[in-house]
Amino acid sequence: MQDQDRSHEDIPVLPPVFQPAGINYWLGTISGRLMAINTAVFLVMSWQSGSLLLPGREVLLEFGAKDPVGLVQGEFWRFLTPVFVHIGMIHFFFNSMGLYYIGYQLERILGTRWFLIVYLGSGIFGNIASAVSSVAMSAGASGALFGLLGSGYVLERIVGRRIEEVTGKRPRRRVYAGMVVINIIFGLMIPGIDNAAHMGGLFTGASLTWAMLHLRPNRLTYRSKPYAYMMISILLALSLAGIKAATDPGFVVSRFEKAADRAHSAQEGVYYIEQALLIMPRDRHLMAEKVKLLLMSSDPHDAISEIRNLAADPEGLEELRRLQRDFQRDGLVRQSKFLEFFLQEDSSAKPI
Repeated sequence: MQDQDRSHEDIPVLPPVFQPAGINYWLGTISGRLMAINTAVFLVMSWQSGSLLLPGREVLLEFGAKDPVGLVQGEFWRFLTPVFVHIGMIHFFFNSMGLYYIGYQLERILGTRWFLIVYLGSGIFGNIASAVSSVAMSAGASGALFGLLGSGYVLERIVGRRIEEVTGKRPRRRVYAGMVVINIIFGLMIPGIDNAAHMGGLFTGASLTWAMLHLRPNRLTYRSKPYAYMMISILLALSLAGIKAATDPGFVVSRFEKAADRAHSAQEGVYYIEQALLIMPRDRHLMAEKVKLLLMSSDPHDAISEIRNLAADPEGLEELRRLQRDFQRDGLVRQSKFLEFFLQEDSSAKPI
């Protein structure tokens, strides 16, 4: 009797799936074709950039990485294309392994259509969440893979509950729950991880799978189309709200300014302000913030041309005076004197 009870406890939550190998996997399955696309994109990117370890920024942007400036300028495809773009060999390797080990199993369970909906939908929603929460350039299939983890977690919970109803024993093996927890912990511990994309993908994958189970007749859950359509509607509403925020010039520029304030160096802050200026090139406040950061850097002479551009009109001149007062208030004597020289030069200029 004890052996029989133990066999119930050790029942896998999801049935084993025998995965095709070789060309049958790469061309005969959706997960294999997705991996083939990722591999082709990665190889072409590596060839074009001349590096397997870290492609250049320009190459990443050319192949469709998430770029806040591009999204504001109407490049909406950047919500999708980052799913197929990876930043170097290590990034590509780990995402490929994730897709290889869990992709086909969920493809068989969900069906090819729903698997593709979950994968791409999670990737897109993850990129939307990333674009709303961060102005850093990003790429990768992590959001889509977290969507698969969320999908597997929902299936695992529902199947486990069904096994408990039938056998009276709750399966101990919670593989997807463990993977979700481990990956969230890694994301919080490792700097530079796009946790917003991960959480967005996880939520989307779980939600879409829950909706699918309530749309399609099955032995695990009752069929309830209104609940399923409500969940899908919530996802669509959140997606549209996220897209609106991520493509709003004012919102994105404000995020760049906050990123500049939190920057670890003046040079990093200048980069964020320059990105904001690509969206609002004639904004005098942004130009003054760039002057401020340049004057705070090791070589303030880089700010001379920016100062002269600002001093060319009354609004810009007023921003320079405000900046000079801020330097005086904060006790930044060198920066204040440097700026004062140009302000005096401008005030001494008389029409002939």
